[in-house]
Amino acid sequence: MRGLLSYKNLSGSVKDVDTKGRTVTGYLSKFGNVDNHNDIMQKGAFKQSLNERRDNIFFLNQHNFDQPHGKFSVLKEDNEGLYFESEPLIKGVSYSDDALKLYEAGIMSEHSIGFITMQADEQKSENGQDIRNITEVKLYEG
Repeated sequence: MRGLLSYKNLSGSVKDVDTKGRTVTGYLSKFGNVDNHNDIMQKGAFKQSLNERRDNIFFLNQHNFDQPHGKFSVLKEDNEGLYFESEPLIKGVSYSDDALKLYEAGIMSEHSIGFITMQADEQKSENGQDIRNITEVKLYEG
């Protein structure tokens, strides 16, 4: 699957880490900002995936389908972006245990998504750069 997906990183997207409950909350994507690929994720881009694929969207370790942390107990669009709350990361799974330690230390502080662009349109920015407005994606993981 890795070769088919596009990826977007989001710095500072961790809101809370509960090491006792083994959960993480934050944003996988934010709306309205131009990223380093000159793309803007638009509100509503995840709507169809959330309606049709919710049970098939995974919380992965570094986009690795062989290392799932689990799924999301909450995954929804709000006015800011794609908000998530993880299910409890499985205790005793080494990469999940390590991830929790990295979250707690503040070393792991960003998230990203793996998706396929379904709909987008292009426009020119004020400085003449091509900007792609992504209006629909097929979301696979975060």
